[in-house]
Amino acid sequence: MVLGLVAAQMGPVPGAGEDGGDGPNWLTTTLQTIGSTFVTLLKALVPP
Repeated sequence: MVLGLVAAQMGPVPGAGEDGGDGPNWLTTTLQTIGSTFVTLLKALVPP
């Protein structure tokens, strides 16, 4: 949770978005990747 707050304080990267606008910083991208991987692993391990 603390890393999420740090990522929010860092703010977006100007000109890094798909449309040339502001895009996510490296920490935001890393946290999204780790989070989606964790959710995928949970879905695979937990029976329905």
